[in-house]
Amino acid sequence: ADHGASPEEQRAEIEAMYEGYRNEFSDIKEVRPSELADAYRSNELVIVDVRTPEEQAISMIPGAITKEAFEESISDQRDARVVVHCTIGYRSGVYVKELAERGIEAENMAGSLLLWAHEGLPLEDAAGKPTSRVHVYGKKWNLLPPGYEGVW
Repeated sequence: ADHGASPEEQRAEIEAMYEGYRNEFSDIKEVRPSELADAYRSNELVIVDVRTPEEQAISMIPGAITKEAFEESISDQRDARVVVHCTIGYRSGVYVKELAERGIEAENMAGSLLLWAHEGLPLEDAAGKPTSRVHVYGKKWNLLPPGYEGVW
């Protein structure tokens, strides 16, 4: 599944693709997985996964909640630090912009699950077991580091 690119080249490609989407939500807050690791490990974040159930069935960030669950509990999250993700950060960026328009502050996870994997941060399957499989949405986004398996 690897097209011969090094992890550094993959990261650069992920960043470049993400940059290409940013003009659609240029005024939102964003944060990279590398900057979130400590806050994530100390349980200081509400992580919202806006991907489809099919994608979520392959793997999720442990402790993340679906967009639907977040919407149901949104009034309880007023004081929380909310970080939204998808595969690379496009769908989550659009959602963060939508939330901002509703007066709800959230941050977009730039590079989303792809950069999350590059940081070696945890993922789990539907049974709650650690996994290195990630639904990458499509072949174009299969920029996972060595040891990971992209599914689409």
